[in-house]
Amino acid sequence: MLKFTIPKIKEDVVPKETYNEDELRKLLKKPQIGLCSFVEYKTYVLTCFLIATGQRLGATISLKKSDINFSNNTITFKRTKNRNSHSINIPKSLKPILIEYLTFLPDDIEWLFPNAYGQKAKLKTIQENLLTYNRSKGVDKTSAHLYRHTFAKTWIQNGYNQLELMRI
Repeated sequence: MLKFTIPKIKEDVVPKETYNEDELRKLLKKPQIGLCSFVEYKTYVLTCFLIATGQRLGATISLKKSDINFSNNTITFKRTKNRNSHSINIPKSLKPILIEYLTFLPDDIEWLFPNAYGQKAKLKTIQENLLTYNRSKGVDKTSAHLYRHTFAKTWIQNGYNQLELMRI
C-alpha cells in the first residue's frame, strides 16, 4: 500500500476582532454604587481586571482574595491553563478599583470573584454575566477572550506600556 501526505491548503489569517475605544468607554464606565446590583458592579470590576491584565478568564475566576498582595503590588495566578503559576504587577489604574471592590466582599469569602453563595464561580455563570453586562452597555461583542486580544493589541500600540490600557 502506498502512503503519501496531502498538504493542507493555506488559508488567509483573519485578524482577531477586538473591542474598540467606544466600546471600552462604555464597558469601563463605573456603575453607580447603590443604584446597580452587586452582580453588575462585580462584572464591571471583572471587566476592568481582564482588560488591565490580559489574563484568561479561567485563571481570573480561580483567584482568591489572598492572591492579591497590595504591599508587594502583585497578583499571583496559581491556577493557569499551562499549570504554571506566575505573578504580575497590579496595574496602577486597577489598584483603586480592586481596593474599593474588596470593601464590599465579606471577610469570610475567599474568592475574588465569587458566585452568589460566596463560592468559586462557574465559568459559564461568569460568561453569562459578561454577556448581560455588555448588552446592558450597548456592546454586542461579548467574548471574555476578546479582552485578552484587546489587551495585547493595545499593549503593543502603546509601546508595551501596560498602564496605558485603562486611560482610553
